[in-house]
Amino acid sequence: MAIGQVLGISDNSVNVTVKRIGGGFGAKIDQCNIISTAAALAATTIRKPVKIVVDLDTNMTIYGGRDPFYSTYKVGVDDQGLLQAVQATITSDSGYTGTDPNCPLAPDCVPSCYACPNFLVTPQFVLTNTSCNTYCRTPGTFEGVTLMEEILDHVAATLNIDPIDIRKRNLMLNGSTMRVNHCLLRARARLAGKEALAALKAPLTLTVPKNFISDMIDQLMTSADVDARKQAVAEFNQANRWKKRGIALMSMSWPHSVDLRYPFSVLVSINARDGSVAVSHGGTEMGQGINTKVAQVAAYQLKADMDVVTIRPTNTHVNANSSCTCGSKGSDVASYSVSEACKIIQARLDEVEASVGKKLPWKELILTAWNMGVNLSEKYENGPGEVKSYAVFGVACSEVELDVLTGQYLVTRTDLIEDAGRSLSPLVDVGQVEGGFIMGQGLLTTEKPIYDPTTGKKLSAGTWNYYIPTSHDIPADFRVTLLSNAPNPIGVLSSKVTAEPPVTLSFSIVMALRQAIASARKDAGTPGWFNMNSPLTVEVLQRLCLVDPSSLVIH
Repeated sequence: MAIGQVLGISDNSVNVTVKRIGGGFGAKIDQCNIISTAAALAATTIRKPVKIVVDLDTNMTIYGGRDPFYSTYKVGVDDQGLLQAVQATITSDSGYTGTDPNCPLAPDCVPSCYACPNFLVTPQFVLTNTSCNTYCRTPGTFEGVTLMEEILDHVAATLNIDPIDIRKRNLMLNGSTMRVNHCLLRARARLAGKEALAALKAPLTLTVPKNFISDMIDQLMTSADVDARKQAVAEFNQANRWKKRGIALMSMSWPHSVDLRYPFSVLVSINARDGSVAVSHGGTEMGQGINTKVAQVAAYQLKADMDVVTIRPTNTHVNANSSCTCGSKGSDVASYSVSEACKIIQARLDEVEASVGKKLPWKELILTAWNMGVNLSEKYENGPGEVKSYAVFGVACSEVELDVLTGQYLVTRTDLIEDAGRSLSPLVDVGQVEGGFIMGQGLLTTEKPIYDPTTGKKLSAGTWNYYIPTSHDIPADFRVTLLSNAPNPIGVLSSKVTAEPPVTLSFSIVMALRQAIASARKDAGTPGWFNMNSPLTVEVLQRLCLVDPSSLVIH
């Protein structure tokens, strides 16, 4: 569509084919049009093929990054720590233009899995002399969910109540409702416009039949032996001045919001000669496993072996008018549409077997159906409201050890449980949970953007001065579990999405670091709550520990 607009030609003159891309995480939703339209314009002008390859520095400079956030809050609680009112202002920096401001996506995510009778959350974005920023894995949602975790930790510290108890006391009840983020829906479906969204009567809330968090906390407390480890951390901190440990548990409810109009067009075709199945769907494979899940769903619904299923590249002819692959919805919606297409084909094949009076081997069944004139292809596109919104639950417990003198730290262990419903592909989902968690850890600790103070030019536009987590940063002991016996009745084959929710659970590392730093500050004679802004680089952590040089005496 962007190429057609720039060149002034009809969209049917443009054919885009995508086999896979090397990662996305949001920046390639619309910012990629800068490159694609430039290539198309050049090719049209000189009448020759044009290929543009963007190096990492240029990529990070052009596309920007995730919006930096600054949040302030007031909270009212009773003597038991029960939330009475939360007032917050969430500000994001969109760069020099508000192309994809993240802040409108945050407010409805602040409640997370907790109950409070009064919320007033105001989003706003500012413009600065920096490159424009863009969406990045769970934009706004991450900041909304983690803000509530920060608030609850502040309440716990002020009232001297165990942070885990504070969370348990404030959990939402079964049957509670969560707001559906209409700003998020409009941002993802801006082509439809506000009028179209209103005409579809998108619901304001979604109901959470069961809040799994209480059971998940109990399960994690047992499997991770949290109580014993908390006692061991307290004893370690009592005995050590220059090394401190912290352990923290957090929970979250991640709102999976699907636009009422969010089409993914698919085509499933079975070849008569050998029974091989070709599937083309409107999603984009970027390492999240969408092709694997789609192939598994197709094989399951057709009662065929995975070996006969192949995924064809996405293209704008077969999969016209498909939505962008983002917000964890790609695998979910594409799998749904493929499932429905395969159900229609399978119903035809069932009629064939019924007519011959016996069950046939796969190849023989397909050839028999073709000889009987049965259509072995089906195109399907999900309609308004077919794919449902729901909540994804998760809990995580992280333990850290911090060197007070240098600010270096080690994540000694992380235990994580995520609610994936009845997982479509457990190995893929566990990989997504692990990758999402580590990506969030980088955002919160090592990945510090640096700008020229005069020009606003981004200086950290490559791995020489922008540090992603490495093998020494990730948890030394990383235990990921998918919640069992929790099928999602409104999900695709009872499943739930997994790619974006675990990013928020990485905040458990920040919470554990806060405890370690608090112990160091207490030894330094400055107890109590303190502000702690991410990213928590080693320099920031060392300064927060308030080491007095006069105390560095060798006896």
